[in-house]
Amino acid sequence: MAQAYAMKGNFVQSIKTSLEGDSFLNTENNTAFSQLFMNYSIAEQYQNLDLYRQSENSIDKILSKEINNKNPNKIITIAKLYQLQALNLAVTKKINEAEIAFKKSSQLLKNVNNESQIIKTENELFFFFFLIKKNKITEAKLKIETILLYYSGKDFY
Repeated sequence: MAQAYAMKGNFVQSIKTSLEGDSFLNTENNTAFSQLFMNYSIAEQYQNLDLYRQSENSIDKILSKEINNKNPNKIITIAKLYQLQALNLAVTKKINEAEIAFKKSSQLLKNVNNESQIIKTENELFFFFFLIKKNKITEAKLKIETILLYYSGKDFY
């Protein structure tokens, strides 16, 4: 059903339909999280459609409301919002602002679980590409070596 809405271009309805089927998100305690996640999903859909400015504007509105939120259930989604914002900024050639957004994303993720570590690593990889783009090869090499060293010998299964 969600795909049918997506095919018609009604992405907001598509996301709402998808979330309605998730019993975890629809409990009374998770209503605020569900709303945050839906807003994140809409911003991500804008980005997937190459509507970077719309995605950026949507994320700005969400983050202005959630900026001081310390709810552990929301932290990962807020970190993903900063990451998504950074990607939008990078595409629109606002590299310095993108770097700041990636740093904010990583700083939120103090908790070392698999999901937060993946997001942090993604952020580090983007920094690596920024360093290469800025022709800072020595720093880029150090960055990628640090990432590889962290993951060497780890079992992911």
